[in-house]
Amino acid sequence: MGNIARRRSRVQWLQNGEVASKYFFILLRVKHAAKRMNKLVQEDNMATEDEDIIIEEIHDFYLTLYTRNEEIREHEAKEKEIVRLIDMGVTDEENERISRAPGMEQLEWIATMLPKDKSL
Repeated sequence: MGNIARRRSRVQWLQNGEVASKYFFILLRVKHAAKRMNKLVQEDNMATEDEDIIIEEIHDFYLTLYTRNEEIREHEAKEKEIVRLIDMGVTDEENERISRAPGMEQLEWIATMLPKDKSL
């Protein structure tokens, strides 16, 4: 007889799911109270229990954290671009072109770009 009752109970449990009991709600309340932050030690080592100050401190912490992370990501992206450009390097052709002495045309052009009333 006990086996049949156990099966029936199991079938009812599968059909109806777990029934929320007073015990369940007490456990839920205890777990919630244990997770609740009701005291915070600030950077100046002062403890506070004021909920508004705790919320403000948490907000400021994450704002600073994510702002700093965004700045770091931007800086890393710039560094990667610089490294990419450095890795590209100068080709042999470019090196030869920039290593040559300037020609007469370039020197004349440079001379025309100099201010007329200034001496060297």
